Amino acid sequence: MSAPIITDLRPDRTKQYSAPKPILDRILVRRLAAPKAEDGFVVPEKFRQQTNRGEVIAIGDCVVLGHERWNVGDFVSVGDIVHYGEYTAEQMKDDPSLYIVRIQDVRLVEKLNRE
Repeated sequence: MSAPIITDLRPDRTKQYSAPKPILDRILVRRLAAPKAEDGFVVPEKFRQQTNRGEVIAIGDCVVLGHERWNVGDFVSVGDIVHYGEYTAEQMKDDPSLYIVRIQDVRLVEKLNRE
């Protein structure tokens, strides 16, 4: 007897899935909107450049550098603002405001004050 053919390969919509967690050296970033005014001038929406800044939503586990493993939490944490390369982020298909960025592609980190 042959195995039954499964025609629907979508995940089961009745199950509850956990929040997305990036693997290894990747972080999940929500892109921040571009500022509406620059030096007192209001820039129309269609002429605004997209910013390469975002808020960190989730972080992966570790970074492998040579023979050493480092925690991603040593570099960034959830809530920080990061600046990343222009063509290095991978956009999520489900939510266009979410991007996956490798920790090596982060150029600058603005730490969240936790006081």
